[in-house]
Parts: sequence; C-alpha cells; structure tokens
Amino acid sequence: MNYVHANIFVRYLTRDDPVRAEPCLRLFERLERGEEEAFSTEATIAEVIYVLSSNHWFGHTREHAVALVMAPLRLTNLKMTDKRACVRALELYADYRALDLADAIAIAHFETDHLDGIYSYDRGLDQVPGVVRVEP
Repeated sequence: MNYVHANIFVRYLTRDDPVRAEPCLRLFERLERGEEEAFSTEATIAEVIYVLSSNHWFGHTREHAVALVMAPLRLTNLKMTDKRACVRALELYADYRALDLADAIAIAHFETDHLDGIYSYDRGLDQVPGVVRVEP
C-alpha cells in the first residue's frame, strides 16, 4: 500500500496538468475498482483543501473544495486512520464559516471519539451544537 500525497489529489481533482492528471485518474480508478489500496491522512486532506481554496492557486469556495475532496474520500480502498473524523471535519468546515479547518478537525474528533469536551478559549467552537468547550 502506498501513501497518496496532496499533489496527487490536486492533479486528480483539478486536471490542471493533463500529463500528470491522467496517471492520477487511473490511480483513483484502480482504487474505485478495488484493484489497489492506498493510504492518506487528515494533514494531507487539509493541505488539499488549502490549495483548492487558496486564491493563489485555484480559489474555490470552501464548499466547492470540500465537495471535490469528498468524492475520493468515499472510496473504500482509500484508507485513513480515522476517515470518519476527517469526513465529519470537512462537513463542519463547509457548514460553519467561522470555523477554520483545524477547529473543524478538533470538533470532529470530539464527536467521533466521544470525548467529554474540548479545552479551548476559542468561543467560536460554541456555535456548533453539542460541543462542550472547557476552559482549563
């Protein structure tokens, strides 16, 4: 099993460089058909979201960037340590404009790992129903 780096996701999702995008497309097709398994992490997905939504590169809205990334994340043969938390973080990031992606990831782990609370002074976390923010 190989690791999928952010630039592979970006080439696949944007097709901005046809020469490099074609092998990426074939990779994700193999994953979809179950011919191969690959691995990635939340950090890589965060970098992909950053690149897709940055005005320096592609300038997609956060909602569009999340929609693009969700497709490959749905592939069962793309493995992650905690894909459920990553998907939830992206949903939160798209739904709550005041959250940055790091906050969304923290909240996703709070929810999916059934934690008691999140130690933070960031009152922006309070906008998500059910989140228990605890000041130390």
